[in-house]
This record gives sequence, C-alpha cells and structure tokens, in this order.
Amino acid sequence: MRERLAGSEWDHCVVVDGDGIVLGLLSGDRLLADARLPAELAMRLAPSTFRPSIPVEEMGEYMRQHQLQHVLVTTSDGILVGSLPRRTVEEALR
Repeated sequence: MRERLAGSEWDHCVVVDGDGIVLGLLSGDRLLADARLPAELAMRLAPSTFRPSIPVEEMGEYMRQHQLQHVLVTTSDGILVGSLPRRTVEEALR
C-alpha cells in the first residue's frame, strides 16, 4: 500500500469490505507498520464518517476541533462515497 500512495497526494487508505462498507482507515504510523501485517490488524477501526447531507460548515468545525486533514463521507449504510480533504472544505467555506 505504501508504494501505491508514494508520490501521490493521498496519505491514507480506506479499508472497505466487498460491499464498499467502511471497515477502517490506514494512515500515519499505521501505514508505516510492518508490511507483513494484514490491513485488518493495522487499521484504525470505525473511523468517524459524515453523510453527504451534512453541511460543510459542520464538517469544517469537526475537522478543526479534531485536527483532521480529511473526513470520510458514507451513505447511511456505511458505504464509502469518498474522502473529503480539509483544504477542499476550507475552500468551500470562503
């Protein structure tokens, strides 16, 4: 996974099941874990997610309070819609 992220603007990897439901998140030190360690053991379980209907102001405030560089957006069933970078949220709030 590290090789796939190297040289890209992405610093995290969302782990989903076969139906696209978010299971966890690999980022920071977890991406630097032993490469032989399965994602299911290295990932942070149940990351915070937002629904597409949540106002961008609310997302921005949450990101500032928790010092997050991105948030995950999912359906009410937990299916990944995307990852929203903080800079995109800040641009939308200008």
